[in-house]
Formats: sequence, C-alpha cells, structure tokens
Amino acid sequence: MTERKTVSKGQPVRYWVFRNVVSTLQVLVVAALFSAVTLWLLADNNGKDLWSGYLDFSRGVSDWAQGLRLPWE
Repeated sequence: MTERKTVSKGQPVRYWVFRNVVSTLQVLVVAALFSAVTLWLLADNNGKDLWSGYLDFSRGVSDWAQGLRLPWE
C-alpha cells in the first residue's frame, strides 16, 4: 500500500472518512432531537404543563405512600 492510502495503524483512508462521516451524522441527529424537544417544551407551555403533571403525580404517590404501614411499625 502506498503512504497516501493509509493514515494510522494500517487503516485505509476510506475507513477514517466513513468513521468521521458517521460520527458527524450522529452528532447532527442528537443536536436536531435536542433542538426539537427544546422547541416543543417552550411552545404553548408544554414544559410547564409537563412539569405540573409530574409534580401532581409525585405528590399523589407521596400521599399514597404515607398511608402504607411499614413492616417494622
């Protein structure tokens, strides 16, 4: 193999190009998903509604758990 066809550790240049393209695409997909979720949370009070629903559920579970008898009591 010629010097131009190998970059590091005997791997061909095509391997490194493919690996870098896949890594770049993965970063772009994660950034797009993060942006989409952020925009959804900010739109129409979705984030506030989601947080309020979680807090109501959490308080309900906490109230339910307060009524349980513990085995050592």
